[in-house]
Amino acid sequence: MEKAQKSKIEAIYPLTNMQQSLLFHHLMNKEDQGFLHVQCKLEGELNVTAFKDAWQAVVKRHTVMRTSVHWKNVDKPIQVVRPEKIMNWFHHDWQDIPNDKIEEQLAIFKNNPDEKDIAFEKGPLSKINLIKTDAKTHYIIWNCHHLLLDGWSCSILLQDVFAFYESFCNNSNNTLEVVPSYKTYLNWLQKTDINKASTFWKEAFHNFKTPPLFNPKQQQLSNSYLNHHMLIDEQLTTALQKTSREYRITINSLFQGVWSILLSHFFGTKDITFGNTVSGRSANFPNIDLMTGMFMNVLPVRKVLNESDALSELFQDMQSQQMEARNYEHFSGDEITSWIDWPIGIPLFDNLLIFENFPWNDINSAGIKVKEFESGITTTYPVTLTVKANENAFDVNLIVNSAIVSDETASWLLNNLKQIITVISNTQNISLHELYNQLDTFSGKKEVAFTIEAAKPVNSEKEYVGPRNDTELQLVKIWESIFISEAISVNDNFFELGGKSLQAVKMFALIKSRFNVKLPPSTLIEHPTIAEMGKIINGDKETSSWNYLVPIRAKGEKAPLFCIHAGGGHVFFYNPLLKHVDKDRPIYAIQPSGTYSKTHMHTNIKEMAKDYIEEIRLIQPNGIFNIVVYCFSTAVGLEMAIQMKKLGLKANLIVADSLAMQEDLNTSARSKMRVIGFTKRFLKNPYRSLQIMISDRINRKIKPRFIKLLGSGHDKTIARLKINLFNLYNDYDWKPFQGKISLILTQKSDKRINEEFIESWEKLAKKGLNISYTEGGNHRTLFDDTDVRFIAEKIEATIIEENK
Repeated sequence: MEKAQKSKIEAIYPLTNMQQSLLFHHLMNKEDQGFLHVQCKLEGELNVTAFKDAWQAVVKRHTVMRTSVHWKNVDKPIQVVRPEKIMNWFHHDWQDIPNDKIEEQLAIFKNNPDEKDIAFEKGPLSKINLIKTDAKTHYIIWNCHHLLLDGWSCSILLQDVFAFYESFCNNSNNTLEVVPSYKTYLNWLQKTDINKASTFWKEAFHNFKTPPLFNPKQQQLSNSYLNHHMLIDEQLTTALQKTSREYRITINSLFQGVWSILLSHFFGTKDITFGNTVSGRSANFPNIDLMTGMFMNVLPVRKVLNESDALSELFQDMQSQQMEARNYEHFSGDEITSWIDWPIGIPLFDNLLIFENFPWNDINSAGIKVKEFESGITTTYPVTLTVKANENAFDVNLIVNSAIVSDETASWLLNNLKQIITVISNTQNISLHELYNQLDTFSGKKEVAFTIEAAKPVNSEKEYVGPRNDTELQLVKIWESIFISEAISVNDNFFELGGKSLQAVKMFALIKSRFNVKLPPSTLIEHPTIAEMGKIINGDKETSSWNYLVPIRAKGEKAPLFCIHAGGGHVFFYNPLLKHVDKDRPIYAIQPSGTYSKTHMHTNIKEMAKDYIEEIRLIQPNGIFNIVVYCFSTAVGLEMAIQMKKLGLKANLIVADSLAMQEDLNTSARSKMRVIGFTKRFLKNPYRSLQIMISDRINRKIKPRFIKLLGSGHDKTIARLKINLFNLYNDYDWKPFQGKISLILTQKSDKRINEEFIESWEKLAKKGLNISYTEGGNHRTLFDDTDVRFIAEKIEATIIEENK
């Protein structure tokens, strides 16, 4: 912000987590779901001058009306309060529009993109449209944003506007109480007992395992939301009110119970979670009901249903739980999930219940009647149920993301919601089991399911590029935890992966924690990849790139698995291990120098082993180093184990179905074994045996000559690399390892082959061999998708055994 402006600042406050989420959503999406269109109808002869003065008095009274939001060139997003602001006014004359067309025109007007054009950094985040439809009728369309105002606050502001309006029209002084300062409120919040809040939420989610989610794959959604409306008529409304009195519960608690039952019936589970909007005004803070701003919060609700319980018990227990939760309703979702140790990337819920109970009654002010107040609903959840109490009925709206929930599913939900309400209202205090039976009679088995398949995941078409330095590695870990995904490339786009505002907030919090760097939200908009963001974090600092490490899975707290390249320098054949090795274990491949260019290639195995050790210690400085070798990487793996021993480090060398010292493969005994083995394979599967034999001959004899003559630059580089690795292997001076070696073998048609494998390693493992056999697969298919589970299982077992 400019220096000239700094002297005109009254206060600066941080954004809450909820506000930050709304800001990110605003910045990241073309269609911002956070805009509110507050509407009401004014009947009577309006004094426009007094009305505008009344609004200006409210701007002076409430700091939120003088607040702007800033995220550029600051450490973290902030809200800035100015001493003065002038409300933005727009007048519209609709007196030529017929009365029966007004509602239609209002809807069109509110959907106009120009009506969502509010300057966040300039403020105020509001503008008033005063629409005159005849001499004694006006409509207010007040455009504002959820980032600063919730529905409750909008109703308070309008009440204050007309209190001032009446005093101005009557030339009298207003008697409004003084509004507490926001700073005083924030100071009061600091005194809240966090330990009690933490204990409450831990108990509420004790043993919670799996949330029922409409979008379990967390796929990227469109901004296409459809509203399905249902009216609960006067007769059923009266019956509901009677039932709530008999059960001694509020209507809000009754609808929470009904929604829990409906979700249980839909998902087929008794452990239900959903989000519930709270006003944020239950705190015992003096005159909090006079304050305006973004106090609203979304809290998780968990209900474990017991079919033997009577409905009255279910509803009363839910009300009791929610009354206690209100003591801690100002804590954020991130704080709650951290207390209950819930994974970052998995939501506790993805559906929302909103029960509208704003403190609103029609206003009479200086001859003006203010009626038909609407604050509007904003949501980014796949499913949102809103319930609004009218004079003698309930308006129920089911707002769904059409990419996730089909029209048939939405109809099923609303029809069953009404059926549950009808059964509850027309029967005695039955058990939940009896209610389920009646629902089955009504709807039969639920054949309509969520249309998850309709929302296709966004697959990156970019070539995978692993992290090249520690900064990128830490960012990959953060992204993998947020997206619950593996093998994220540093060139993947945050938004193309399905990143949303809540994930952005969590990402920046984790970046602050791990790097002690505060990045403004605009960073993600301008630099949406790990590679770009890493440069921003490092600034002008030089960062050393890895020469050999290729992260296959970066996240995880257990000791990593380091997989050494095969004889051809390949490493990505290890990728299928992801699905079967412990999810909390990072996996790194080690590729040889010179893989992608004519850069320096190693001249001997000892030099290679030394460099590999230095680089993996950047990831794991100490502890037990789990090293997997396969085929021609046995020599460098053995040398790494020997050098680690000399350094006082412990290596867990795991040999995957490979022979040591393979220079004697052409002996007469070996040739005889190969002939016998081929004959057995041929008799079992002639076509497959011949295919493998021919492929081997082509790869060893014909392909190298073809590459030498016509191959691309990269192909020639790989060919040179293979030759170099083969020569290094042949030149290596095999020495014994003063430790134990783990040897994992596949079952072979000729038992003498495994005996030869064992004998070759017994000469080198001075403290013995830990030998195990896979239940399937063979040497060629060991790391293929079909058989990799067998080797992964043995690798994990070997690591566990080594750590005893």
